[in-house]
Amino acid sequence: MTTPQKFELLGAATLGAVSPVGAFPANESSFPIAVSQITQGSSVGARRINTPSPGFLDLLAGTGITSLRYLVLIVRNGVFVVRMSSSAGADQLLTVSEFIAFSNPQSGSQITALAIQGVGDIDLVMAGD
Repeated sequence: MTTPQKFELLGAATLGAVSPVGAFPANESSFPIAVSQITQGSSVGARRINTPSPGFLDLLAGTGITSLRYLVLIVRNGVFVVRMSSSAGADQLLTVSEFIAFSNPQSGSQITALAIQGVGDIDLVMAGD
């Protein structure tokens, strides 16, 4: 039996002017980020990844998560290729050198497989069912 977990992602995304004055954009734009959901499975932690091409490391293995709804991945050093698969069966490859945040709670839109390729350190928060 799993224990429900609370996932929260709070903060703001801001885009502001830089010097010299008059550079685009002229004004600062900001919007809040506030996600809070209860999920059945979660995984949190820092990991050292050593999976050079052509291999991929399955990040969902051993977590009990088969339907990933939320992901925050922070790269501490290195560049990684992240492979995500949806229930539609389509693979998406993303190159990540800093961080990625993913929120997709709608039924049928979750990630069903998540793998990573590269060498370096990451911090990872995953939640789903």
